[in-house]
Amino acid sequence: MAAARSLAVLCGLLAIAFTAQAYSGDGTAYSGCGQHDMTGRNACGLSGGELSGRWNCYYAALPIGCGAQSVDSRARCGDCIKVCGSKGCTVVKVIDQCASCSCGDVDLSTDALQATTGYDWDRKPVTWEWLDSCDSGDSASLSIASLSEDTSASARSSSASSEEEAAAAEEAAREERRRKRKQRRRKERRDRLRKERQQRRNRRNMM
Repeated sequence: MAAARSLAVLCGLLAIAFTAQAYSGDGTAYSGCGQHDMTGRNACGLSGGELSGRWNCYYAALPIGCGAQSVDSRARCGDCIKVCGSKGCTVVKVIDQCASCSCGDVDLSTDALQATTGYDWDRKPVTWEWLDSCDSGDSASLSIASLSEDTSASARSSSASSEEEAAAAEEAAREERRRKRKQRRRKERRDRLRKERQQRRNRRNMM
């Protein structure tokens, strides 16, 4: 019984130890699709074959000398992180070191920066965490992307519906103004004719 309790406590401690730690800093722009070595060979030495498919456009570099937030050794090379910004979240593969980054910063590919912050340049606040595997992270990222697209489509549909309603309301208002102008003109014409008849009667009576 005591052994079972000890095992449960140990499992709990391990779960806490391996819980993903979230970091925060600035997301900056690295390079575009297929440009992993634009400023020199990536520090992880990953080849084009290892960076094919999604990772050809979604990759990142981390700062130096920041412990778990760094790629000071090749141990973390090729691992994936989930990065979140004001626009959404995405998953990128760590391939390089960023000498100009501060602890917590992530130097992202332009596609990844666009996906998370809405910008493919500039410096924007982000949060990020290590993932257990690139496969699970990639699936999560795709789900997030799909949800984001669905939400955007819904927002566009709602916006279009609002615009149609506004246009219909404006057309109804114009029609109401036209109706009132016609009524006013008919009344003015009746009043003018009545006045003219009265004037003719007055002239006949005077004769």
